Amino acid sequence: MVANYHSWFKQKAIATQLLQKVRELEGLVAYPASESLIKKYEEVDKLRCKIVEYVESKFRKLKMGQVAFSRKVGDAGRVISAWIIILKSKSRRISSRLVKKAGLPSEVRALNTEEVTAKLKEAHEKYYALKANSKQL
Repeated sequence: MVANYHSWFKQKAIATQLLQKVRELEGLVAYPASESLIKKYEEVDKLRCKIVEYVESKFRKLKMGQVAFSRKVGDAGRVISAWIIILKSKSRRISSRLVKKAGLPSEVRALNTEEVTAKLKEAHEKYYALKANSKQL
């Protein structure tokens, strides 16, 4: 992650010629600094701060999800997870707690693979319909 941050910073610094500007200012260093030299340092510092702000904005975003939280969307996602687990289970030995939390009937253990696949498809369709209207829920 740090290496990726540094590579982004380096790309932006090269694109804005930040390093060249810093090297030019290093050659002009004098004590006491003149007003024009101070202004040039301020410009370079502002440019550096903009680059840092841009790179940090790319790395500090917490991508929590595209959908605003709602109980209905969460429940629909839980149903999909349950159907996927049921589909993957070959012996149909599934936790009754999982079935109960997903709100599925206890007879799901008796369903064959085609029926489970159809139910999973229905659950996906319901989830995407709810997801599309998640801001209204």
